[in-house]
Amino acid sequence: MPGQDSARKQSGNRRRRAPQRSRFSRLILVALLATGPASAWDDGPGPPRLTPPPGVVRASVVDVPRANEVRVDTGAGVQVVRLAGVALPPVGPQRDAAIGFLRRLLAGESVRLQRLDSRDDRRPSRGLLFREPDGLCVNLELVRLGYVRARLSKDLPGREAFVYYERGARRAGKGIWAARTQAASRPARTKPGLVAIDAPRARVAANDPVVYVTKTGRKYHRAGCPHLHKSRIARRLSEVAGRYEPCRRCRPPVPDRDRAAPASQPHKPSVP
Repeated sequence: MPGQDSARKQSGNRRRRAPQRSRFSRLILVALLATGPASAWDDGPGPPRLTPPPGVVRASVVDVPRANEVRVDTGAGVQVVRLAGVALPPVGPQRDAAIGFLRRLLAGESVRLQRLDSRDDRRPSRGLLFREPDGLCVNLELVRLGYVRARLSKDLPGREAFVYYERGARRAGKGIWAARTQAASRPARTKPGLVAIDAPRARVAANDPVVYVTKTGRKYHRAGCPHLHKSRIARRLSEVAGRYEPCRRCRPPVPDRDRAAPASQPHKPSVP
């Protein structure tokens, strides 16, 4: 009958739409989980950045005791926050520059604190600080400008952002990376009293070593030969070739016959 046929068609359409609705609801659920409050990483178009997740603690900055620590007042008391993802620079100008920049950046400012560990009054709490109202991540800004090196941990949100900005600071030679770039471009220093020897001269010295002769002898010797106890005169091997004979005791090097200069001997007439 016509009424029964129309009812069957409507029920069939409902069965075909049901799987589509279920798939659509699953996609929405996956999207909500991916953008939940646990992730502060934003990899949208442009350079990567960190944004404060919902539910973070608001606090006011009290002071900056160290280059990787900030004292904040959360309303429930003053506590020290150790900046996550930030390595403490070595003692010296680099640490002083990092402390000075951090104090100028946070002077009289309010921040949002994202804790990465449980609250413990006996030690500083690790976390990320976001300046209000622009939401600038203080930890990431120190790395981006080259004041500190990134310290990556497994629980650090947005590790890719720290790697990205540290790589950019290193390539641009910012902050601590400027000193490394200048050191790499400086010529190598030699110790006092040492002279740099270029390769061609070193090869010539190896082919023409120094030997020693005496004032009265007709032989040349090595440096440690016992026959040099009375006199010792340094000469190149090419200078003594043909004029002196090698010592049989110390056995000094012998010049090549092809390279040795012929000795200047008086001309002997040929006998017919």
